[in-house]
Amino acid sequence: MLKRYYGVETNHMRVYRVLKEEGLLYHRARKRFRRRWVRWEREHSNTLWHVDWHEMKDPRWRGMWLIAYEDDASRRIMCYGMFAHATSAHSVEVLKRAMAEHGRPGSILNDRGSTFYAVESQARKKGLTEFELFLMGNHVEQILSGVRHPETNGKLEKLWDMLETGLGRGISSMDDCVYWYNCERPHGALDLERAETPIEAYYRKLPQRDVLVDPSILYIGSETIL
Repeated sequence: MLKRYYGVETNHMRVYRVLKEEGLLYHRARKRFRRRWVRWEREHSNTLWHVDWHEMKDPRWRGMWLIAYEDDASRRIMCYGMFAHATSAHSVEVLKRAMAEHGRPGSILNDRGSTFYAVESQARKKGLTEFELFLMGNHVEQILSGVRHPETNGKLEKLWDMLETGLGRGISSMDDCVYWYNCERPHGALDLERAETPIEAYYRKLPQRDVLVDPSILYIGSETIL
């Protein structure tokens, strides 16, 4: 950010020392065992979205439930909503808004919570969830996270942490916080050389598709319309 916007070149250690002196570092206890780190992400935007619910900790919305759809390739928040209760109907409501604005994703990854997935024993009695039926009706593949394996949806766990941190540092509304996350803050999992934000990565990673056009629609009689 310093190099990109202010033309100031410095090293990471100096930035670290300044942040430490100003008390702006966010510390976490180290894990006892360090696992082998592997990055898993899609190549193109809109091929996979993650979705989950999060119970807000910020005092202004404590107890409210936040749902967000995040693009896997770019980490962009595609759409979000905040409700008093986490339900399958609200999951579909926010997804409809996301698809109306950004198009249909190839697949969606979610956990096995009752708002997204009807376990086999329940499905035989009650049928599929509203969320599952909506995905089936719109030809969107549903990918389930591993049983007792929250790391599958780890990108959203990091997202909740960043949003709560942003709100805790004085951002006044969730809209402003999402804008800060999507458009202002370079994401550490993206191209650091470019200081790339999620929205920049989203458009850079959109697949380039060839468009086939019927030449006859370009003309009306002898007049060219395009």
